Amino acid sequence: MNEKDVARKIPLAQRLSMDAYTSSYFKEIYKYISILYDNCLFNNNGTHNLPFVDTTKIEKALRFADILSHSLVEAHRTKSFEIISKIAAFHSDDPYFKMIGSAVINRLGIFAADNLISQGVHLPLDREIESSIKKSFQRTTIDGLFFTDKQYELYQSLITSNTLSFAGPTSMGKSFVINEYIKHIVFGNAKKNIVLIVPTRALISQSTLKLKNELRDEIDGNQYKIVTTSYMLRGGIDHSKGYVFVLTPERLVSLISTCPDIIIDYIFVDEAQKLTIKNDTRSLVTYSAIEQTLNLNPNAKLFFSSPNLSNPEVFNDLFNRDHAKVYRSIEGATAQNLYFIDLLNNKFSYVDKNKLIDIDNVNQTYTSVNDLIFQINKGKSKIIYTGGIDNTLSRTRDFLRYIKKLQSNKKPQNFDLASQVREFVHTGYELAEAIEYGVAFHFGNLPQAIRDLIEYNFKIGNIDYLFCTSTLLEGVNLPARSVFILTSKKGTRYFEPVDFWNLAGRAGRLAIELAGDIFCVKDESGTWNDKAVKNLILSNKNEIELTPSFYLNDSKRIKELEQIIKTGSTEGIQNSEFLRTLSDMVRIDTLRTDKANNLPLINYFRNNGNNDILHYALKSIDNINIPTHILLANSHIAINSQHNAFNCIRNYSIDELKLSWNPTNEEIKEKLALIFNIYQIDKYSKGLNRLNFNSIPYYAVILTKWMHGNTLSEIISDAIVYYISNRKNIYLSDKTQEPFDQNNSIHITKLVNDTIKDIELKIGYQLQNYISHYCQLLSLVFENNPGANWSQFIEFGSNDPIVWQLQFMGFSRHCAIFLKKNFPKHLKYDQENNQLYILNRAEIKSKVKQNKLYWLEIQALL
Repeated sequence: MNEKDVARKIPLAQRLSMDAYTSSYFKEIYKYISILYDNCLFNNNGTHNLPFVDTTKIEKALRFADILSHSLVEAHRTKSFEIISKIAAFHSDDPYFKMIGSAVINRLGIFAADNLISQGVHLPLDREIESSIKKSFQRTTIDGLFFTDKQYELYQSLITSNTLSFAGPTSMGKSFVINEYIKHIVFGNAKKNIVLIVPTRALISQSTLKLKNELRDEIDGNQYKIVTTSYMLRGGIDHSKGYVFVLTPERLVSLISTCPDIIIDYIFVDEAQKLTIKNDTRSLVTYSAIEQTLNLNPNAKLFFSSPNLSNPEVFNDLFNRDHAKVYRSIEGATAQNLYFIDLLNNKFSYVDKNKLIDIDNVNQTYTSVNDLIFQINKGKSKIIYTGGIDNTLSRTRDFLRYIKKLQSNKKPQNFDLASQVREFVHTGYELAEAIEYGVAFHFGNLPQAIRDLIEYNFKIGNIDYLFCTSTLLEGVNLPARSVFILTSKKGTRYFEPVDFWNLAGRAGRLAIELAGDIFCVKDESGTWNDKAVKNLILSNKNEIELTPSFYLNDSKRIKELEQIIKTGSTEGIQNSEFLRTLSDMVRIDTLRTDKANNLPLINYFRNNGNNDILHYALKSIDNINIPTHILLANSHIAINSQHNAFNCIRNYSIDELKLSWNPTNEEIKEKLALIFNIYQIDKYSKGLNRLNFNSIPYYAVILTKWMHGNTLSEIISDAIVYYISNRKNIYLSDKTQEPFDQNNSIHITKLVNDTIKDIELKIGYQLQNYISHYCQLLSLVFENNPGANWSQFIEFGSNDPIVWQLQFMGFSRHCAIFLKKNFPKHLKYDQENNQLYILNRAEIKSKVKQNKLYWLEIQALL
């Protein structure tokens, strides 16, 4: 077949779009509108009026956009939408623009953006019919909302697949499609058990509230139950209903360990790229959670969601899934413009594929990054990524001083919001004053209630500037008009391209604006060097390949892994905790002889010629006599540590080991000392945030207050008293220390952040893991009455069954404690049936002010 015959077989619209996209005239026109957009962005403070535009060129650009929108090639469709979004910034009132813009948006199926430009527009009849037909197919369960074309393609792939790994840009709205598919399953007649794996506890809260709202009838009708922890199933599985499990990997491991007979029908892995993070122990826990669940439920349908990857099939291959499918798209639902601004050399550039193109017409003076943040896209939401917590706080303080000098007014609507922060945390916490000016900071050490409050008020516009760490990479759905990236690092390490583009993808809010802008700003040396610019800003976001974290391509790391397995020593090894966890997982898997031929971890080392590692692993496990199911449920604790504890507790009586239901501070100190000794925690705990035997008195104080349901503000107040009475120093971000001063807001903020970090990390994760394992061993060795489970007390931050039951219903700890304290007459607990009844729900809702911390949860869950 000759070229003419081939050309005749290509549809006319496709040929036109291909010719248009590659033509030099199109490139000239696109460059012209890009210059106009940049001028509007940097010189006009985002106003819509430019002094002069060539309307002929704009009309040509719109014609190109219309042609490209008919293409099946995603790059063409993306460019079409970019043209419309750029022209909208300075020519939105033009009738011809409105007509073509509306036609393009409907053609691309981005219906949520249609109302931004189409008011008063009547499309030609054929276009109206096409749009109506498309909407009838792409309708969602939410009135007035429709799938985009790419979302609909993904949805169809989900409902027709048993295993699917899909990848797409952050702005594609993958989580929305997952939720719609979960609702499709729930609305069916069959009762199914669904697992949604999310990377953080914060996302458990966010996802659960959303699902509870959207599945209210099914939950109220007792057809389905949403479960967020295995403790909610202590009464057993009710086979007359279906379950939606929203769990972190750790909680999923706990679930299948506690209820191994439960049948899982669907597994959704959100943020699946977490399986590929090098030297990250949680990537191994995530892998283990999925692998164990699949071993128990080989017929479960499995779905992986990840951002822009060019090889999403890697996850299907990892778990050896038969008949697995892949869906990949590079087409988002908002356009995005990327800039690099070097303030040290006063150089502005926009990014065109893998090149920096100078912007020569920046007339406005920007002397600092604060000028950029304040003036560009003025009045619209902005996320400012600053790296670590200390830098985030420093940048927030500096920006707050900047806007005070400009005599910016406080926002009266935020005064009550600020007072809630002061009440919930402490009067001197710096976040409260920042919020009064529409500024906030966001990172992992914030209380979940405060994070929820910040995110909600950022979405509705009460907070304009959000300074943050990489917490926003953990799947939190929080887009903004502008994203400023002030460093190329995530902590002490450089961003991986997948994380950089995931963060950049937060720019642009569907249904609020057509585009978002990303500004990578260099205002200090070391924030953006040439290598980072090349590897991140100029990288191809559509060509990112990832491999599972335990694929060790470095011979040195393989030797180090072998050394740990053979000797048990991690001496002199970098990132040793990752290799220690991996070595234990290999050792455990060699014990699983009935499954060993099908285990991905074993297969990887066997297929890569590392049989010596498997040999030494099997040999090293000879004297380990703990049941395999306990080892599998606790891979985050060193096997040798587990083994030592298992042997030690047999030398004690149950009365010496049992944990009481209402422990005193002295008992907690005593039991912590015992646990430290039998697990040899000082020997096996590694890393910067490791547990320390000498800190037991401090851990005991925090544990006592946390398990007895004290509020965060009470715990903070006691910590302040402790610092003052003991004349303690506070360690600041620059590694210096100063005598603690309760009147110094920087000192208060540091103390608050450190205390919350200890509650979340050392108490709520590390110690809880050991205590949970301890309780498992007691149940194993002393079958009848092992005593109270302090791990559950830590999980729920209380030893009160009413507070537990409220959290089983979906309430957070702080909201459960609030309800117990303020509405005790409305809470009736049936101890015999372990059931809580909430009376007069309408009265509770009416008495909680709309802007209270608790209002969002109470409105959603009561």
